[in-house]
Amino acid sequence: MRAVIVVGNYVNVVDGVALTYQRLVRARVQAGDQVMVVAPGGPALPGPSAATFAPVPSIPVPVQPEYRLALGIPRATRRALEQFEPDLIHVGSPDLAGEAALDFAAAHGIPAVGSYHSEIARYLRFMPVPGVGVLGPLLERGVWAWIRRFYNRCRHVYAPTESMLATLRARGIESELRVWGRGVDPRAFDPARRDISWRRRLGVPDHVPLILFVARLRWEKGLADLAAVLAGLARTPWPHHSAIAGAGPAREALARRCPDTHFLGELHHRELARAYASADLFLYPSTTETFGNVTLEAMASGVPTVCADATGSTELVVPGETGELFAAGDVRAAVEVVGALLRDPDRRHAMGRAARARAQRFSWARSLAQLDAHWNDARRHLAP
Repeated sequence: MRAVIVVGNYVNVVDGVALTYQRLVRARVQAGDQVMVVAPGGPALPGPSAATFAPVPSIPVPVQPEYRLALGIPRATRRALEQFEPDLIHVGSPDLAGEAALDFAAAHGIPAVGSYHSEIARYLRFMPVPGVGVLGPLLERGVWAWIRRFYNRCRHVYAPTESMLATLRARGIESELRVWGRGVDPRAFDPARRDISWRRRLGVPDHVPLILFVARLRWEKGLADLAAVLAGLARTPWPHHSAIAGAGPAREALARRCPDTHFLGELHHRELARAYASADLFLYPSTTETFGNVTLEAMASGVPTVCADATGSTELVVPGETGELFAAGDVRAAVEVVGALLRDPDRRHAMGRAARARAQRFSWARSLAQLDAHWNDARRHLAP
């Protein structure tokens, strides 16, 4: 297959979307496909790759300048697309480059599919910009009108969970909706990576539970609720430590709200796997997830997960078995749920074992095979 992937983030920021596409591209190239990635440019492609990379012009996203907003596909890149002669175009971001790619696909009779990764419209609720709070509902409706029009031009639209598909359907996406699941590497994220000496270097006594949060530090990741829950736990008699792994524009403000929390910075690969396995509980109050890669990584590391009952988390966490869910935004309930687990190490250990077993059901091989089948269906449907 000759596939073109057009996505807003591939090399500039390391997050779940970028890592998913990097894994996809490696797998397709290894399978013998020819792949062209069209995305905002970065200093270099991540690791060795036989894929073709076509950078497109972009500007920093307001408030979150580490992300880039693609401005379209220039004429030279369109010529490169014509010379590449793709069998399929996959768009992963409802931006101007994605719109241009859909125009190109329609003009050349090429099947186009899309995938939904981020709750972009809902992010507006969390932007620390004067006036956005008042205009938020109107802006959100406008963004959703664009998203709806964009994805309704695709033959298929993929989302990582059935609950996310139901949400898209309710929001007016009429294209054929299919699940493209996610996976985790249980060899990379493994309870055996627990490191007592690492905990001691943080100042965490061996017998004291460590609560961990992992994400890019942006307010839409539930940081306000996270800070409130940690503050609530600090007023209880239950001994614990907390740690936050990640970097982002909210880091300084969050540190002021969480003065007793260990800030680990941005961790990668073995350092991140060690942090997960060395924790005793994973706390994730985000309500804007479409899946929750970090939750799955924590589960694979043998850690019970306590999450807001939001789309994504509800399909990963089995309440009372692998962790617990609390009503989104209910800080008091979250404090009570976390506190109960802090007081019960036997229950935490049992949940950690069950979480590990459940996480092993989420395979990257299955995810990639699922997408391969979807792509082939899209090509057959539009074949002359």
